[in-house]
Amino acid sequence: MKKIILLLLLPIILFASELNFEFFTAKSNGDAISLEWKLQSEDGVEYFQVERKLKDGNDFRPIGSKIKSTGNSNIYRYTDDEFFFKDKATLQSENIQAYRIKVISKNNDLSFSNTTYVTHNVSSVRKTWGMLKEMFR
Repeated sequence: MKKIILLLLLPIILFASELNFEFFTAKSNGDAISLEWKLQSEDGVEYFQVERKLKDGNDFRPIGSKIKSTGNSNIYRYTDDEFFFKDKATLQSENIQAYRIKVISKNNDLSFSNTTYVTHNVSSVRKTWGMLKEMFR
């Protein structure tokens, strides 16, 4: 009986043990927020989904498209250039943004990275341009 339970739990244990992030960083470059991450091993990983924390509350929302895993422990990059228009036309000129990476395995198990934070100050030119773009969407 113990062997059966161990065999059933082995894929879960192996998947969980392999999801060690070497790093997950977020940096503000003035126009956008750049995210980079790398796993030590991507065995069993199907794809990644970048998530951003909602302004009010503890919930995260997916942003952008899913990123397919290459299986080679590559460095992945994502640029969030629409971060200051959250919840439609709520302008965030100076804000601490929180991000995490959702990792989906080939058998649809979910795991999450630690949350990373970045402070971003949006220039007045960028705010004005962003508001003009939003008016015509």
